[in-house]
Amino acid sequence: MTQKEGIPVPDQDPSTVPSGEMSSAWGFHILQELRRMEDKMDAKIDGLETKMEAKMDALETRMGTAIKDLDTKMETKFEAARRETDQKIDNLRYWSWGTIIVVLVAAVTLFLTDRH
Repeated sequence: MTQKEGIPVPDQDPSTVPSGEMSSAWGFHILQELRRMEDKMDAKIDGLETKMEAKMDALETRMGTAIKDLDTKMETKFEAARRETDQKIDNLRYWSWGTIIVVLVAAVTLFLTDRH
């Protein structure tokens, strides 16, 4: 007889017990098989968790890349819009200075022509 986990178990294989008789090791063998099945299920669950984590990591990487790409595109568009706005503001400054100079020249011209 061998003992495992505090339960004495005969060395007899339960499959050799004549039909109709119940071996004292029968319950132990069922528990042992249940534990094997539980270990297999735990291993499968661990494998699925590992695969799921890998897929989530890949998804996070792709999303991170997509977000960075969008961020870069938006920065490019904002920079182009800023440059265009700056150019328009510069054009308005030149136009306003030109207008002021034209008005001053016209005023001086009118002032000088009225004196003669």
